[in-house]
Amino acid sequence: MIDAFFRLAAKLERLLHKNLCRRVGDHLAAIREPATAGDLSAALDVPLHAVRKALRDMEGAGKVRVVQIRIPEGRAYRPVEIGLCEWCGLLDHHLVAGECPACAATVPDAARPAHARSVC
Repeated sequence: MIDAFFRLAAKLERLLHKNLCRRVGDHLAAIREPATAGDLSAALDVPLHAVRKALRDMEGAGKVRVVQIRIPEGRAYRPVEIGLCEWCGLLDHHLVAGECPACAATVPDAARPAHARSVC
C-alpha cells in the first residue's frame, strides 16, 4: 500500500514537472525576450527551485539556450525555435532570437537582424 502511494506520488511529480516545462517554454515564446529563472518564477507563480530544475532539463534537451549572464540575477534564457534565419534565410531547427547557430557564431558583435534587435 505504501509502495503504491510513493509510485503514485512520483508519477504525479513527473506530470507536474512536464507541465511546468511546457508552461516555461510557452511563456518564453510569448514574451519574446530573454528571461531569468527569477523572472519566470514570478510570472508563472511557481517556486524558484522548480523553475530552475525545469530550465536545466529544458537546456539539456535543447529546448532553451542561455543568451545572457546577468549580474546578480543569473542566466537569461530564450527558447530554441524552428524557422528561417534572419541572417542567411535558411530553415533551421535551432534558431535563437532569429539566428541559426552558424550565423550567431560568425557575427558575435554585429548589429542583430530586425527581429533579434527588437527583443534583445
